[in-house]
Amino acid sequence: MNAGEDVNAYPGLSSAEPNEASRLLAIVETLTGEQRLEQPDEVAIYTRAFNRLAAAALAGEQAAELARQIMNRL
Repeated sequence: MNAGEDVNAYPGLSSAEPNEASRLLAIVETLTGEQRLEQPDEVAIYTRAFNRLAAAALAGEQAAELARQIMNRL
């Protein structure tokens, strides 16, 4: 996923639960299960949070360099 892209439907829903693939949905996984949020205001909160994390995430050589720096500190 590139920074700034919107979150897409979870691929696993399209085959297992076809009706859910077209709905706006946020799935929140916890240590003991999951929550499925369908209220637009709740989904919007998770969409914004995901997009912010994706924009801040490193990839490719930048991620590899960060991993090397952390390994060298150990």
